[in-house]
Amino acid sequence: MFSKIPGVRSFTEKKIQEVQKAGDHAVFTGEIVLNTYSPLELHHAQKILRSFMPEDVDDSDPMMTAFVEEHGKALIEGWTAYIHELFTPERVEQMYQVLERAAHNPAYAKTQWVGYLLLLREMFREANAPEYAGSFLFSALVFELCQMEIDENKVEGKSA
Repeated sequence: MFSKIPGVRSFTEKKIQEVQKAGDHAVFTGEIVLNTYSPLELHHAQKILRSFMPEDVDDSDPMMTAFVEEHGKALIEGWTAYIHELFTPERVEQMYQVLERAAHNPAYAKTQWVGYLLLLREMFREANAPEYAGSFLFSALVFELCQMEIDENKVEGKSA
């Protein structure tokens, strides 16, 4: 079909990219929450972050901008390597099952995100899913780390 109708393939690829970008953003902002990482995995990702940060700097410190500019690429590379380490073939299969359930969950099944969840599910059929679904996995990691920090601050009585 793609070869018989000019432009259909590029149009379809563009639409898939748009769905993926919008869905990844929804994961990043918490509109889609799949609890992709365990608390232990999030703590390890937090250790990776802290390994790049000076101990006396917090998020509101103007030095954070300098930190991000200087170490941001290395941090992203560290987190990406960690994600690839986590997503063994067994873990890829588990994530496939999570996405299968999510796509049929009434909370998502009748929303604009069902197509995104089905797209992700198909990505997790592949052995190299961390490559195909890297932006989703990274978005989920950042969102879940932020949520973990907010939850920890609530427990400690700090404002988030």
